[in-house]
Amino acid sequence: MRIEEGLDSASEAAALSVGTKTAKVASSIVFARLMSFLFSGVAFILVARILGTDVYGVYTIAVAFAAVFAAMDLGLHYGANKFIGEYFTGKSSEKINRLLSNVLAIQIISAVILTLIAFALSQLVSTYVLHSVAYIRVLQYVSILVFLQLIYGTFSQSLFGFGNGRHITAMLVTQAALQAVISVVLALDGFGAVSPIIGAAVGLAAATLLALALILRGGTRLRTPSFAGIKKILHFTLPIGASSIFTLVSSNLTPIVLGIFVLSGVVGNFGITSKTNTFIGVFTESVGFALLPMFASAMAKAKQRKNVSRIFNYSVYTSFILVTPLLFWLALLSRQFTLTVFGPTYTLAPFYISIMSLGVLISILGAYSTMLMISANLVRKVMKYSAVLFVMQLASLLLLTWAFNGAGAVTSLFIVAPLVTSILFFRGAYMHLGVRVEAWKLVRVVMAAAISIAFAIPLILLLQGHYIPILASVAIEQVLIYPIFLALLGGITNRDAATLNKLMSSVPGLGAAMSGLVQYAQRFIR
Repeated sequence: MRIEEGLDSASEAAALSVGTKTAKVASSIVFARLMSFLFSGVAFILVARILGTDVYGVYTIAVAFAAVFAAMDLGLHYGANKFIGEYFTGKSSEKINRLLSNVLAIQIISAVILTLIAFALSQLVSTYVLHSVAYIRVLQYVSILVFLQLIYGTFSQSLFGFGNGRHITAMLVTQAALQAVISVVLALDGFGAVSPIIGAAVGLAAATLLALALILRGGTRLRTPSFAGIKKILHFTLPIGASSIFTLVSSNLTPIVLGIFVLSGVVGNFGITSKTNTFIGVFTESVGFALLPMFASAMAKAKQRKNVSRIFNYSVYTSFILVTPLLFWLALLSRQFTLTVFGPTYTLAPFYISIMSLGVLISILGAYSTMLMISANLVRKVMKYSAVLFVMQLASLLLLTWAFNGAGAVTSLFIVAPLVTSILFFRGAYMHLGVRVEAWKLVRVVMAAAISIAFAIPLILLLQGHYIPILASVAIEQVLIYPIFLALLGGITNRDAATLNKLMSSVPGLGAAMSGLVQYAQRFIR
């Protein structure tokens, strides 16, 4: 029996009610990230062009170095997101006051310690990873980002927990706009690899102060931290923190390990690929973070637990519908995309981007399964799976990078890690929460995207050498052809269309685009 056939109309209405509320929050986050994308995307392209492959490779390694330490936040941002979401729904303002105060106390202390450690290791990394002491100052500058990223993460996830779309938008856009402008200006003035680092520092600092002001204006008040409160929050977050360290440290070690084996120019090509992956994740990551408080709310109410599978499936399904044609477009046109956007110096990036595109699709199931297990308080299981993932990814990173250099590093990060994550965490969600995935529907979505992109091959041959017309015409072709095959192959049914329309009808921006896609596809449903 299919999942939706096992739900009566009352339970379906309850699931849709939760889903619609979450869709609104997710839409706000996606809108904010899309606005940020306009700033960050333009700045990313300009900075990459100005710096060139070698200097951009230095920047990639420096940022990864800072990210390794920033990943060690003890899981506090997950705790802030989850518990503020629960307390805010239950109108427990004093609990929010105490929670945020305790989280901040721990975060500030840990951030200072980690920043000092990163600063002390600058010379070692410059010598053995960047192969020159000339970059010590760059690594010292980037160590400041460790403190700023940790504090920013606490406040940003707190705002996500409150679920105020306007506040989230203001914070994300402020951070992206300031970082973009300052990075480009300094790069044009010849500041080199420190240009985007200084830009990031200013953007994070300003957005953190804005988030603090918005939280205080909303009525939250900071209290004196208590040992009992700190102990309670750490009891929940430490297993998640360990899991986060396993996951994020291993991924950020990739450019560092790659830098040991190859020249910075190859790392620059990898950096372009990694940054492109970040922009593709605008939708999936935004929905993923929005799912955490939603799943937590559903788990807290026994009568809604049977709806979790339905919400989970539609979350994965909706992500596949929107992201799959983009990934196929990017994989097929990676060369035209790279030459048009970044210029001819990034010669290895097209191949890396093609590999990455496949990995993004694989990662969706694992990312949402992880969020679901965290929301169900299965944090020790999450820690266990993350430890297994860390060992496997580190082994594959060392082996594949040693054997295949950049291509091996990309395969380890974007294929091996997502595949293992999806297998481990979905298995956990199935065993402990009874969640099943409607794989047949996802396969049909992928088939529809594959067939529709195949229809673009004549356009590519006809417009050979004209990169911008190729990119634009194939994008238009995907919009016109993909919904047709989505309907004809059964990737979307009338029941799916009705459900998705209900979920998206009241959501501005993203909802209108999604509803338009669904209504167009409905014309071809058999």
